[in-house]
Formats: sequence, C-alpha cells, structure tokens
Amino acid sequence: MPTDSRRLPVPEVSHSPELFCSSDPTSLINDDSLRKDGRNPEEIAGIFMQCGTVSQAKGSSFCELHKTKVICSVYGPKDVEQKEDFQMIGKLKCDFKFAPFSCHKRRGHIADLEESELCEVLTQALSSSVCLHRYPKSQIEVYVIVLENNGSALAAAITAASLALADACIEQYDIVAAASVRVFGKENFLRDPTFHEEYFPHQLSKKNDFNNGVVTVALMPTLNQVCGVLSEGCMESSVLQEAIQTCTEEAQNLYAPLRKCLTSNLGDINV
Repeated sequence: MPTDSRRLPVPEVSHSPELFCSSDPTSLINDDSLRKDGRNPEEIAGIFMQCGTVSQAKGSSFCELHKTKVICSVYGPKDVEQKEDFQMIGKLKCDFKFAPFSCHKRRGHIADLEESELCEVLTQALSSSVCLHRYPKSQIEVYVIVLENNGSALAAAITAASLALADACIEQYDIVAAASVRVFGKENFLRDPTFHEEYFPHQLSKKNDFNNGVVTVALMPTLNQVCGVLSEGCMESSVLQEAIQTCTEEAQNLYAPLRKCLTSNLGDINV
C-alpha cells in the first residue's frame, strides 16, 4: 500500500503528560499561603482587553486573563436564515469553540459535549443583557474562540463576548462581566483559577470530594443582576452562596476596566 512520505506518521490525538498527574486540593496552596503562580488566594489574575481586533466583523474583542486568551467576533443583526424562524423578538446565536492547540488535550474540529454546555451558558448570560426586542426578524451571531486555555475560560469568554457586542453597537441593558472561583473546603476560595487549579472530579479521592468545585457567575454590574451561574462539584449551600458572592464582587470590580476599554476604543469624537 503506498504511503504519503510528505506526512509525519504521528497520531491525530495527543495528550499532555500533566493530565495524568494526580491532583490533591490541599496542595493548591504552599506553606507560605501562596498559589503555584505566586498569587494570594484572594488575588485576581491580570486582565487585558481590547476591542476591534477582527476587522471583518462588525464588533470584536480580545481578552487575556492571566495566560488564558479568548477572541470574540460579532456579526449582524441580519435576516434569519429561514423564513419560518421569523419572529418579532430577535435571535441570539452563539458559538463556543476551543482551538485545537489551546488545551493540554488536543481538541477536535467538531464541538464536543463540554463546548456545547459552555455555549448554552454563554447564550443564557448574553440573552439576558441584549435588547432582542429591538431587532425583530433578525439574528445576532457571536463567535468565541479560546486560543489558549489556562483556566477560567468561560468567565473570559462571557466578558469578551459582551465587550464585542458593545463594540458592534448592539443595544444592551448592561454589559456583562464574569468571574470564577475555585472552592476547596469551607474557607478556601481561589479567584480566577488556573488550569491546574480547576475542578477535575476524576483526580479527587473520596475523602476530599466534598466542598470541592468551581463556580462561575455572570453579572450585569450597573443593574447588579446575575444573568448566569455555572457550578461544578459538590458543595454545601452556605459554601455555594459564599462562592457566588465572591464571584459577584469580583465581577463588579471588572466594570471600570470594561468601561475604560470601550471609551478608549471610541477615539476622538467631533461634536
């Protein structure tokens, strides 16, 4: 059977060796009460945001949270694809995708179950903020691509998507800011967890699987309304409530950087 000598005989799927390392939640903080990246448990990750990164899109944004990089583009509003989908309330179509090279485990080109779940959370969070009644018989398309996943990818994606919608001049009740917290134990909360700090149930033993998880909250800061919550893991109601409150406070603090990013993108306006 002839072979193609121009191609390397390597597998299509690859895994990082770090995926097979055991993870103990008690080792997330060292003896100096610091995380592996040098941050305090209450210290948030550095964030960088920029609008207008995709010239072909009506609105776009780029968000970098620590080492997690997300790019988002918005198209529309435009006519719906099928006539039977006509309705007086607009339609918001979202697409969430990890780039094949973005994760420790190589991603496929077809969306998997995790990406479909994150896409639903993204759609729920944005649908609460966009004034869809102002766009009858139209649809707005939001495409999010994670270029590098080092943790808190969903929070960065929601923030970048709302920023791109504002850059596209889509009417919103308020911009959406999102934050995530890693929970282990009743009093240990790690803000903006990295990939190694995220919740992986298959790496936990039965003795430390309680009050372990990660919580992501999407918030409209000006209205002070929560528009999306995703909780993974097993936690008591009091611990979950405290984790949501911690995420809400962090998302509220993101309003000033988001507003500064939008105003700086306007440039000089002649009145």
